[in-house]
Amino acid sequence: MDDERATVSERAAIGEPLALAQALVSTPSVNPVLAQGGHGEGEIASLCHGWLAGWGLSTETVEVAPGRFNVVATLDGEGPTLLLNGHLDTVGVEGMTVDPFGGVVEGGRLLGRGSCDMKGGVAALLAAAYRLSRGGTRPRLVVALTGDEEHASLGMDALVRSGVNADMAVVCEPTDLAVMPAHKGFVWIRAAFRGRAAHGSRPELGVDAIRHAGLYLAALDGYARVLGERPRHPLLGHGSFHAGTIHGGTAESVYPETCDLLLERRTMPGEGTDAVVAEFQAVLDDVMAADPSVRASLEMTLDRPGTEVVESHRLVQGLLESGDAFGVPRVVEGMTAWVDAAFLNEAGIPAVCYGPGDIAQAHSADEWIEVRQIGTCADVLERFARSLAGGRAGRGWTPPGRGSPLGGDQDDAADVVGPEAGGGVGGVQVAHLVDVGGAEGLERVRATHLDVPVDVDHGRGSGPGVEPTGTEPLNGLERAELGNVLQVRLTQSVGRTPRPPLRGRAAAAPGERQEQDRDP
Repeated sequence: MDDERATVSERAAIGEPLALAQALVSTPSVNPVLAQGGHGEGEIASLCHGWLAGWGLSTETVEVAPGRFNVVATLDGEGPTLLLNGHLDTVGVEGMTVDPFGGVVEGGRLLGRGSCDMKGGVAALLAAAYRLSRGGTRPRLVVALTGDEEHASLGMDALVRSGVNADMAVVCEPTDLAVMPAHKGFVWIRAAFRGRAAHGSRPELGVDAIRHAGLYLAALDGYARVLGERPRHPLLGHGSFHAGTIHGGTAESVYPETCDLLLERRTMPGEGTDAVVAEFQAVLDDVMAADPSVRASLEMTLDRPGTEVVESHRLVQGLLESGDAFGVPRVVEGMTAWVDAAFLNEAGIPAVCYGPGDIAQAHSADEWIEVRQIGTCADVLERFARSLAGGRAGRGWTPPGRGSPLGGDQDDAADVVGPEAGGGVGGVQVAHLVDVGGAEGLERVRATHLDVPVDVDHGRGSGPGVEPTGTEPLNGLERAELGNVLQVRLTQSVGRTPRPPLRGRAAAAPGERQEQDRDP
């Protein structure tokens, strides 16, 4: 067994996806808030720090709360900054039917706590970071491994408050390799009912707080129907609510003086907390008007916003296009659960979920993940990252000067995206290089200050065996020898455009609350 673990350790050190996942699963990181004796992130953070620093990334371990840790690493590159995120903590292991920390592979599945949620995803992004660190065309990279996602998201909250900056982010939660650009939020509400304690034989004195809570629950059935009649979100469906817990009364023979009902409302992107609480209050007002003996109040105890990135955004489309090369079906779905991506979206960093594993296996007694998906996710992440900087990603990527000047086959070209400027996103992509339509088109491209050395052909066209005519360097940069394909096309509006439209609560200063709806 020691020899086997040594082999896993050696393979993990050179970025092998399965070995990384096995090493991570074998390192306990149960959230100590969720389970007594939980290890927290200390040991696993140290392990990841060692890998990242050894691969040449500038790496820092940050204690975000006593005994709770983030690992943040950066790598220099060209073009946009890509942030890859995963959380290090897991839920507890009580009741598991497989070895939670064995890192055993059976039938093409890696077993153990966190294998699916989300050490498989962390292994995939680490493998991609290793490959990018070896050289070649790459974007600026931030690897952010955070703590406490399973409880209060202390790690992601600290990361955002630290001022982390990126143009886009991939949160590698288990999505079964679907791109998930939207997720629900939630609002927790405590409904406190106050009755009057009395002996069970004295109905003229007693006021039943539990019965009043029941009246409110019954009245909320109408609210549930209203939610179902509202316009359906294309990825997330409708908002919903349920009663989480109810506590009240002291004994069978005593009228209950109090009853506390805890409700959860799952929200859509763009729904504000104040509006949600007001809807619950309106139903309560109707109940109290119908029965003056009902005394109750509502309190919002916790809220997290739903957010989304538009499906047309280059982050979504780029991941789908990168998956094409590895046979990943083009699937765009909504994430029904709330995820840490919300923090990034609120901070102005477009973030989507994309990772290996089926969320149905998360937190399960026999948690597992398909080994194949971990490797495929690493391939897609690497390919997508290189495409942002103008390279041809994947294992077939060829550094400039070997074969195709930008690496890989020209027919397999990934989009080359203009840089961020003034808080916006460059509105031009160079994709498969076609005619811009003359000098006017060239001037439009120049206006974007595209930071890529590309010539523009506004002559008779280019192709195998055809010499390009009338070519000019873009923005005065050196001519890039791109074979016989020297044209560009506009795939988005040119010029600087705002950050992609998001929905959800805008970032606010500490201690403030600010609601802002954004365009879908």
